[in-house]
Amino acid sequence: QQQQQQQQQQAPPAAAPAPQRQQQQQRVPAPAAVARVAGAERCHVVWYKTTDLRIDDHAPLRAAHAAAVVEGCSVLHVLPLDSTLWFDPNKCRSREARLPRLGPLRARFILEAIADLRDSLRASGHELLVWLGPTAAAFDALLDAGYDIAAVHAHGPE
Repeated sequence: QQQQQQQQQQAPPAAAPAPQRQQQQQRVPAPAAVARVAGAERCHVVWYKTTDLRIDDHAPLRAAHAAAVVEGCSVLHVLPLDSTLWFDPNKCRSREARLPRLGPLRARFILEAIADLRDSLRASGHELLVWLGPTAAAFDALLDAGYDIAAVHAHGPE
C-alpha cells in the first residue's frame, strides 16, 4: 500500500503547522471513531471542508500522504461540521450577500458528497472521521485520543 501511495504522489505544498491545543473548561467527548483508531501515534491530518469534499486533484491529500510515507506514519482524514458555520439559519450567512449558507438542496448535495468521499476513502483503505461540532474541538479530541499530529493539510483559510 505504501508503494501505491508513493507512486501516486506529486510534490507536496508546504503543510500548515499543527494547531495549538486550546485550553477549554468543558471538553466534548471524542466520537467512537476517534477512540476506535486511537492505536495510531504520529500522524498527518487531512482537514476536509464542505467546499473540498473530493480526493481527485486534492493537493493537501497528496501532501499528507507523501509526508506520511517519508516519515513512516499514518494519515487521518477529518471533516469537522461546525454548526456555527453552516446549520443555524440566523447565524450562518455568506460573507458578502448575507444569504443563508445552507438550504435544503445544498444540504442534500453536501450529504451526498460526504458519502461519496467516505466511500472513496474506504476503497483506498482509509476512514473519514466526521466531527459534529466546533472545529477546534475535533482537533482537541484527536489530541486527547493520543495522536501526535505532525501537520494539518487543508485548502484555504476557511
